[in-house]
Amino acid sequence: MPNSRKIIGITIVVIIVAAFAVAYLFSSGGGKGGTQQVETQVWWIASDPHVGHSTMQIPDEALQVGIKDVNEYVENTENIKVDHAAILGDLIHESSQYRGMLFQDMGNLKVENWYYVLGNHDFSGGENILPVFYSGIDVVGIRFVFISTEAGGGSVSDGVMGENQFNWLRTELETHKNQPIFLFSHQPYRDWNVWDNLAPLIQSEANVNVWFCGHIHEWIINENVKPYNFIEVCDRSLDWAGHYNGVFMFLQRKGDTVNVTIKFRNHHSHTWISVPTVDNRTIENISFSVKVA
Repeated sequence: MPNSRKIIGITIVVIIVAAFAVAYLFSSGGGKGGTQQVETQVWWIASDPHVGHSTMQIPDEALQVGIKDVNEYVENTENIKVDHAAILGDLIHESSQYRGMLFQDMGNLKVENWYYVLGNHDFSGGENILPVFYSGIDVVGIRFVFISTEAGGGSVSDGVMGENQFNWLRTELETHKNQPIFLFSHQPYRDWNVWDNLAPLIQSEANVNVWFCGHIHEWIINENVKPYNFIEVCDRSLDWAGHYNGVFMFLQRKGDTVNVTIKFRNHHSHTWISVPTVDNRTIENISFSVKVA
């Protein structure tokens, strides 16, 4: 009888210890249902490679510099990959003959998915060189929205959006108003022909957190665009002038929170850099958090 009691006692202890172990495993994220599991995503964002620009001896030199640095960064950094890339317009400089070169270069980029938007130089003879792309995707609970300039040429600098794209964008922003929205375009927000109609929606309903752009060939970093309360990040660009700049965005989701870090890169020197803001500060990165469903 004492032996039976001893066995029962040992069994109870084992069950209790196992229960605590399982509870710890799940609470720490080690189990399938753990609330502490972390999902990470990395984006590379660049603009204005102007493949085929007349002042470049090698038509795609600036783009090649950017891609080479991204690939080397992935190769030399442990446990990291680039999941998405976005090229923000003026991919090709007014000549369709470089379309194949662009896609060949981007095919060499070590990235899971890449996207583009059209800028004012992605046209030849009034016709777009690449298909007009506007779309929205979900990544770690955030809605990523891309809009393109639809008509242009070398003499037109403003973002031109037709009725169909604007109606789509308005529906997109309204449908996903309960999600954080990261928006990508070539021109800055204020340079779009539809801005007067778009601004009230962004101010009152749409949940735009960050607006990424290019076009200016200079850094425009505004950490709080009033009264719309979004962050503006305009990249200094890859271009014929030897800027060779780009942006990395690191996303880390834990539960219903996504921690976002935006860092700035000189692809030619393979270094992280500090950049000026519109309020005359210099920053190394932008970090913030958003809530997702």
